[in-house]
Amino acid sequence: MTEPNYWQRLSRKRMSRRALLGVGATTALGGAAALTVGCSGGNGSSPGTTPDPNATPSPGGSITWGRPVSVGGIDPHVDLTGLDIDSLLYSYLYGWSGGDEAPIFNNLATSLEMPEVTNFIFTLREGVRNAPAGGEFDGEDIDSEACKESFVRRGTSITAVDKRFPQKIAGSRDPAMLRPALETPDKYTFSFNMAEPFVPAVREMANATWAMLSPGVNLNAPQLQLSRNAYGSGPFMLEEFVGNERIVI
Repeated sequence: MTEPNYWQRLSRKRMSRRALLGVGATTALGGAAALTVGCSGGNGSSPGTTPDPNATPSPGGSITWGRPVSVGGIDPHVDLTGLDIDSLLYSYLYGWSGGDEAPIFNNLATSLEMPEVTNFIFTLREGVRNAPAGGEFDGEDIDSEACKESFVRRGTSITAVDKRFPQKIAGSRDPAMLRPALETPDKYTFSFNMAEPFVPAVREMANATWAMLSPGVNLNAPQLQLSRNAYGSGPFMLEEFVGNERIVI
């Protein structure tokens, strides 16, 4: 049996939003930074009562937990210390079931078709947009162009991590060859063809470095300083980032 690689181990450590919100206590560990999740205020149902299904949703409380290391940055394409935070702030093509070793289509993509082992065709969910973070790109669509620009940035940034998969898509080590290899037949279809099979391809795209950013955010990333700001479409929004002390979402 082969030893699980880094991304497999990372996947097993990732916490879903449901699991995160299911934690029943506030935990503060002696880590280098604490993450606070949730909303303040609100009137919840009293214990023992059945919630009214027609009631207006109200904010809940918050959860605080410690992290063993400080977060150097939260740019999902180039920073590695904040990937668990990134997965709460951004959309991804799909999730991953470690037990079944199979994709879970509960995120941006609704399906993946592979007519050949080198041919990937994603159908995207409509209506996924950036959260209102108070910036120029609020409400920008996360569509096929967003996927294309995210793949380009993830695969060609000088400080991006492991680029073997993007190079396989491009069929070359030349960064300029990646963009032409990515296809957007329509607003909600994203696809690419590879010259040769890459066995871990489906698993690779589920790891936390493959966040999907809107076109405007991708193209203006240097000015937006994504290592300490977030402009995403994930289930949470960034409220405060002090990487060596606290992160509030």
